[in-house]
Amino acid sequence: MKREPISKPGLRSTTLSRRGMTLALALGVPLGVLGLSACRDKEAELKAKMMPALDEVMPLIERDTKQVREGLPKGAELMAKHLDEDPRADLEGVKRAIANARAGVDELEVAKSTFFVFVAPDGVVLRGETEPDLPAGKSLVEAVPDAKKIFESAGLTEVWGYMEGLRGVNKGDDLQWIVGHPVKGKEGKVLGAFVTGWSLRKYAEYLENHVKVHLTKTAEDPAKPIPLAYAFVVKGKRAFGGPVTPDENAKAVAELDLVAKTAGGAYEGSIELDGRTFLVAAKPAPTLGKDVVVALLMSPI
Repeated sequence: MKREPISKPGLRSTTLSRRGMTLALALGVPLGVLGLSACRDKEAELKAKMMPALDEVMPLIERDTKQVREGLPKGAELMAKHLDEDPRADLEGVKRAIANARAGVDELEVAKSTFFVFVAPDGVVLRGETEPDLPAGKSLVEAVPDAKKIFESAGLTEVWGYMEGLRGVNKGDDLQWIVGHPVKGKEGKVLGAFVTGWSLRKYAEYLENHVKVHLTKTAEDPAKPIPLAYAFVVKGKRAFGGPVTPDENAKAVAELDLVAKTAGGAYEGSIELDGRTFLVAAKPAPTLGKDVVVALLMSPI
């Protein structure tokens, strides 16, 4: 995917019409003043769009987490009906059981999860739903020690961590929201756990795409390009943007300490990145976690 160009320091300007320049010279108004005024007008116009755009994606988080939380217990129950009492003896059967669980539960069929895996009681991933099956044969609990809690509970368990095989991007920093539910056999024995969740970077990309669609639909002039926009999911002191989001953008957002800034509600501000002014809008996302924030960076083009 092609990155949007970032202006170099000192080159950002607003093009004035020839008539506007002639009038400015006649009145003795410096062109730089007009350019600055036009830039401020653009930023003011964009500021009015920031919170509405953010408000468009906040309900998605409520819906998407609800689908996982309500669907996974149903999926675990359905998996139990299709699993061998020794899942390791039939790994292809495990894959089919995952597919049946997803297809048989409406919430899971439409879930925004970036992975579905079955994990043995010793913490090893036996099978995932995709090919190549990168996490298969690797230990989830070694990568994410808190994942042990999944087998210590009779119900749904949510943890945060990072496992290489569950990453949502090919390179760069990532974090996963991991949700698991035990799967019990016919005699009540725990056969393993049905585990799902999403990569924060892939989920940020999903939110960002939704923002861009919203900006396109609500544009007053469809012929003009929509503002440059990036979405981030912030977890504590770390910020995660989409797969093609520049690392310096994510670092700048992380340094804003948005969890603290949104403690009392929504936050609005601005930052400079490579000579370009980005407006910032952020809101807490407690349905995903008490230290989770969703943020947008937007700049006029």
